[in-house]
Order: sequence, then structure tokens, then C-alpha cells
Amino acid sequence: MDTRRSSLALFTGLAVALGATLPPASAANALIVTQQSKRGFWFACGPVLCTDVGSATEAGAIQDVTLRRHRPLAFTAKIGNCYAYNGGPVAVGDYGREWVHHNVDRRMRC
Repeated sequence: MDTRRSSLALFTGLAVALGATLPPASAANALIVTQQSKRGFWFACGPVLCTDVGSATEAGAIQDVTLRRHRPLAFTAKIGNCYAYNGGPVAVGDYGREWVHHNVDRRMRC
């Protein structure tokens, strides 16, 4: 139960921390979140997917979860050991910011 509460607090904190930098609803831009594991591998979650296998570099992890239209990225915030970025526009077939928020809460321990 305590783990779920801390996870929920993290999700809420991420949402609040990013809330000030989110673009207007009409300009739905991609959200990308990265995290480095204790072993040095990078994981990411973005508009295309969330990685289950780590990458050697953060750039490699970001490339795995984005398409060319989502780049370049703008650094938004560091929350715990996670880094959040705003990307280019989300298109039909991409996952939105809410999906990324939900999966960051489920998969990453920022």
C-alpha cells in the first residue's frame, strides 16, 4: 500500500511539475521521460512506446521512443532521477501526454 501511495504521489508531482510548462491543449506536443538505472542503462517513455530494455545512452533511449517529428526536444524538468522533455507535435497514432504520464507512473520509479 505504501508503494502505491508513493507512486501516486510521484505521478501527481510529475503532473504538477510539468503543468506549468505544458503547451496549450490545441498544441499537443509530445512528452518524453527518461531515467537512468543503477547499472547505467537508460529507459524512456514517449509518444511511440515505453522501453523495457535499457539503452547505453540517453539519446539512444529517446530515439527508441520518438520519431523524427518529435525532435528536437526541449528539457523541461528533473524530477527525482527522471528527466522530462517536451517534443514536437503528436500526430494521429501517437500516444498522448496522459498515456506517457500513466506509464511513467507504472513503470518508472522517479
